[in-house]
Amino acid sequence: FLGTYVAIGAVIAALWFALPSLALPLFLAMAAYHFGGDWEDALDHLPRVIVGAALICAPAILNRGEVVNIFSWITPSSIAETTAQLMALACVPLLQAALVISLIIAVEKPLVALEITAILLLGLLTPALCFFLVYFCGFHSVRHVFGVANELQPSSAADLVSRSIPYAPIAVAGVLALTVALTILAIPVEFLGVVFVILAALTAPHMLLVDLKAVSHDKTDPAQ
Repeated sequence: FLGTYVAIGAVIAALWFALPSLALPLFLAMAAYHFGGDWEDALDHLPRVIVGAALICAPAILNRGEVVNIFSWITPSSIAETTAQLMALACVPLLQAALVISLIIAVEKPLVALEITAILLLGLLTPALCFFLVYFCGFHSVRHVFGVANELQPSSAADLVSRSIPYAPIAVAGVLALTVALTILAIPVEFLGVVFVILAALTAPHMLLVDLKAVSHDKTDPAQ
């Protein structure tokens, strides 16, 4: 399993360095599909995809310059500009569709409708990195941890923590080391681009595993 996981990550990293103009939209599409899975239990397949795509594209409407700047770390500036522009154009109908979805489910699932609306507004009105930090750390990751705990059925919180070793401590140490480096060192933009590619390479296998499992669940669950 670990060998397959690392191999997928290596392929993604190679794709980023060889064909960044292809890797960027592919990664964004994967992320949109994956983040839509946050509402796996609340929405059918197509509405989830629409909400996930709207979530990814939302920062490109009012904060397109920042989005272009971030994309320029890991892809040619022309590709970064074109991608951000297409995201902004796509986000208009996506947001409208997401609003309709929220209104439809508001009667039976008001908290889900409020949740989706709040996250999309956050994506529209806050800087791109701020939005992603708040959404990913405050919502997506938390929900995923509870989902994993529900699957593993640990006997206690300590049991769940023990199952994360050695992966979680390595990740925490890496984040702390990078934070210190960014604070005390003059980090070139090229280095930030490499960090982004590494994160993408680590994240892509995770998204594939989770989403393939979700697709399998949809096919076997009569309710879907």
